[in-house]
Amino acid sequence: MSKLHSAFRSTKLHASSTGAHIVLLPGWLGWANRQYAPVMSVLRGVGSVTGIDYTGPYFNSERIIRAVASGIAKKAARDEQVILLGSSLGAMVSLYVLEELTRSHRTDLVSAVLIDPPSGADSLKGVPTPLGPLAAKLGHLPLRFNKGPVNKFFQKAFCSGIKDDAPIEVPAGTRDKLAYRKQVQRECYEGQQGFSPTLSFGELAWMCRVGNDGTLARATTEANGQFTVTHIACTGDNEVVQNPLTQDFYKKHLPSARFLENPTNHTDFSQMAPSWRQFLSEQVFV
Repeated sequence: MSKLHSAFRSTKLHASSTGAHIVLLPGWLGWANRQYAPVMSVLRGVGSVTGIDYTGPYFNSERIIRAVASGIAKKAARDEQVILLGSSLGAMVSLYVLEELTRSHRTDLVSAVLIDPPSGADSLKGVPTPLGPLAAKLGHLPLRFNKGPVNKFFQKAFCSGIKDDAPIEVPAGTRDKLAYRKQVQRECYEGQQGFSPTLSFGELAWMCRVGNDGTLARATTEANGQFTVTHIACTGDNEVVQNPLTQDFYKKHLPSARFLENPTNHTDFSQMAPSWRQFLSEQVFV
């Protein structure tokens, strides 16, 4: 069941009468149900799962943060455990949700898992600092390209999984490895459908801006010591986030967190599904 709001959509992906409530926040150009599908079997074993999608037409971060925090606070008020799981952009948004929740008295019932969050424009490979202000300007233009060559450019430029030489982990026992690779490429490509440059630039602009204006550091510091937080850095062939630069940022502002490393590329669950399922089940949700 989905609930559509002006800036986001909330979808119940798995219902459970026991366990915790997991709230999924996807990364840039990602839909929660598609991005987390390869690890959903692990998440279902933890409890109920709700996905949050950024629907636009613009990236309204304030509305998303307040609404997600409000929903979590209501569950915590009923003595229900909530786990905020965010990857990349979603991990950055998660920190602002935690900051909002510091006003609640039940922070002991809320925890967060942050998967490879950037820390601003300087932490993003191939994104020079001047692109932040540029993206901010373009992000407010009334662009509406949901299909056609512009959307295909975004897919091919930013979805490494569809490239023929992309590292894709094939599960043991797979007979037709080529067919499996094509399936992952197809899922990666289809997962990029439906994003307009307006929303895309808005998300990118926000990631660049909050790292440069000090608010990400503020939100991260506010969450320190208040919540149980696990930070996971992707330390393999990471084509997006600069590590250890980014790791150092979070270790400075969030020293109370548990810091883990997974030697994969940047939060690509579909490409590295076996490793991610094992990592989450053995090191995070134990």
